[in-house]
Amino acid sequence: MLAQPHLPTLATIATSVPGTDDQGSKPPYIWTLYEQYLAPLRTQPVRMLELGIHQGASARAFARYFDAGRVVAIDLVVPTLDTSSYPNLMLLRCDQRDALRLGEISAEHAPDGWDIVIDDASHIGEYSLESFNALLPRIKGGGLYLVEDWCTGYWEPAQWGDGSKPLPPEPYDIEPSARMYHRRIRSHDFGMAGFVKSLVDHVVLPDNVFDWVHTTPWAVIAKKSFPRRQA
Repeated sequence: MLAQPHLPTLATIATSVPGTDDQGSKPPYIWTLYEQYLAPLRTQPVRMLELGIHQGASARAFARYFDAGRVVAIDLVVPTLDTSSYPNLMLLRCDQRDALRLGEISAEHAPDGWDIVIDDASHIGEYSLESFNALLPRIKGGGLYLVEDWCTGYWEPAQWGDGSKPLPPEPYDIEPSARMYHRRIRSHDFGMAGFVKSLVDHVVLPDNVFDWVHTTPWAVIAKKSFPRRQA
């Protein structure tokens, strides 16, 4: 389901945000991707949390897009912005690793749970994992968890703190007489790539946290499962 014809798209709204530049907003392909997942929630009173503010362009775009909902954005450094024309937007200072503070923000601004969480903060796997662990219980069944720019996990360490090129796979001995195979195919156990792979685990593990996890080169989108009914 894409944007309704009589309503501006996310990309259109993003380019209309005052002061937007290439560094202050997301690239066009991100908006187009997100539209596919967010359009069904467009007119609903959603509660959305964005980790990472930067110059506040994306937070303002989301607030305008979800004008019937509430958007909360956090960062270690909160820019000084005039948000008077965005009454449904709240910018707050918070470290994405601060589980206690994230819990307080969630209780105040989304007491019934978040419909959407977007992690566009540090792009460091360990930090993203801490945010995920703190926020997962506070996301509604059917809610979306998005992780942006996870490709940093595949960059050289010199380019990004916990980035690394993929390691080559371990060799397999496929001779029947071997009777044993290497269980581990070496890839990333760390960084953003490792974190995203841990999200995929939750689709098939007994906890069944997610119905699905969709990966693209730019972002990962996961849909949280509804709680199972007790027999």
